[in-house]
Amino acid sequence: MAAPRKPSKSGYPVQRKRRASITRQVLEIDHKNLALIRRYTNEFGQIESRKRSGNAPVTQRMIATAIKRARILALLPFVKQ
Repeated sequence: MAAPRKPSKSGYPVQRKRRASITRQVLEIDHKNLALIRRYTNEFGQIESRKRSGNAPVTQRMIATAIKRARILALLPFVKQ
């Protein structure tokens, strides 16, 4: 029988890190691939942190650049209300 999970220091349950689905062999992330980009934004339209998404630093920078390009081209909203 597994032991119950302990809450974090703040008392809230800890959210597990998601496994990165993008490999390091990818050279560039396309800003038109909205299905992939939406996985790395939260419900308010903010970019998920590297700690939370589980990406490598290089991959996280590519994701951030692709999200910003998609926002400028009006493929993604800047904020969701």
